[in-house]
Amino acid sequence: MVRAGGEKFLPRLPSVDVAQHKAIIERTAFFPGASRTHEGLMGLLFRKPPKVDAEERFLTLLNTIKADAGPIEDLAEDVADELLSVNFGLLLTDLPASSQAMSVAEEEKLGIRPRILIYRAEAILGIDVGLVNNRQQAVNIRLQQDVDTIRELMLVNGVYQVRLWTRTKVKGNRQSQWLPGPAITPTRLGQAIDEIPATVITLGRRLRPSTAPLTDVCDLNRSHYHASANLATCDYWLSNPIPWTTGAKPRDDVAISPGTMWQFEEENAKVGMLEYTGAQAAQLESRANNLRDYMASAGARILAPEKAAVESGQALEIRNAAQTASLDQVRRTTNRIILDQIQWAAWWAGADETQVVFEMSGDFTSAKLSSEERKQIVAEWQAGLYSHEQAIERMVAGGALPEDFDIEADKDRMAMEAADRPPVDTFSDNQFAVGVADSM
Repeated sequence: MVRAGGEKFLPRLPSVDVAQHKAIIERTAFFPGASRTHEGLMGLLFRKPPKVDAEERFLTLLNTIKADAGPIEDLAEDVADELLSVNFGLLLTDLPASSQAMSVAEEEKLGIRPRILIYRAEAILGIDVGLVNNRQQAVNIRLQQDVDTIRELMLVNGVYQVRLWTRTKVKGNRQSQWLPGPAITPTRLGQAIDEIPATVITLGRRLRPSTAPLTDVCDLNRSHYHASANLATCDYWLSNPIPWTTGAKPRDDVAISPGTMWQFEEENAKVGMLEYTGAQAAQLESRANNLRDYMASAGARILAPEKAAVESGQALEIRNAAQTASLDQVRRTTNRIILDQIQWAAWWAGADETQVVFEMSGDFTSAKLSSEERKQIVAEWQAGLYSHEQAIERMVAGGALPEDFDIEADKDRMAMEAADRPPVDTFSDNQFAVGVADSM
């Protein structure tokens, strides 16, 4: 996709014609560092399925809550994707407009139900903010529905309304005009709504675009592409014979091939070949490699080498915490946005919105602890660096024990085993602890 973008991603120098520039693009390999990083982070965020809970009737609705009838888990992936790559978008609970007061059962029978729509950053034309229910909230939102339709969400005298603007060609006028449609008032059980049921997709609380987590990685990826183009051009020219002549008149019929002889009539004519030393190419290659390393430092951790030595439990925890802090912010923000929207949908559907649960896993560790790392945790526990429960938590976080491991139940089992076990004086506590670590 980047190479297909042509001059948009690789600018053409004034001295290079279109055909030459196209050849440069064809010779240049694009390293997809930013997309690999994005895929890796999304994989970590959704390594484990989110926890979703609500009334059984409402859970069925959540399985088809998207505009395309997709489940709530797919919507969460869409939100996380926007947060990582753009950090701006909008979710809207599309509430049906009913002409009369109906019960929840009647609405279900007629198929009247809410949907949660996602609008990407490019579809958000404007957001006006005001004070609603003692909170700063949007009071007017303009959304590009398609090329000929704009959806306006508005609060009019404290009542939520929706209006569609349509691009229409006016007779006798070359330019088209945007004409407003009637204002539609979504209701629940015949009652109007006093807020716009929309949530802005952003890591901050401000309702405007801000820098996305992957912006720096994308910028470095583009610089790496430019450096790769310079290196590819250098290799192309240096891999071909570059003859030179002095003291001779320019000729168009000079060819280079085995068995070809050049003959010049000028007495002072001299001929030679440029010798390739490779010094400049090495510098270009070094710059490309440095940019690749910068991408890893800026957030592309999946491009960085794995740790080479065994780390203590505390060091492992600190390293993981530092690398996953930003990712956890994306997770928590996604949880908040999705929960806000499904609570709107639950309220409209007559379900108890306070019982709705949506929680993405905060465990981003995919690699399990090695035998040496497990022994290290046991040794640190025996040294009194942390409690028995903290040691178990580290084992669970490292994949050595299952996530549903019940510490209290395990203590009870160990107490029962100790009561039934005959005394053995020759088996020390330290040997037992190491044996447990090896068996995990």
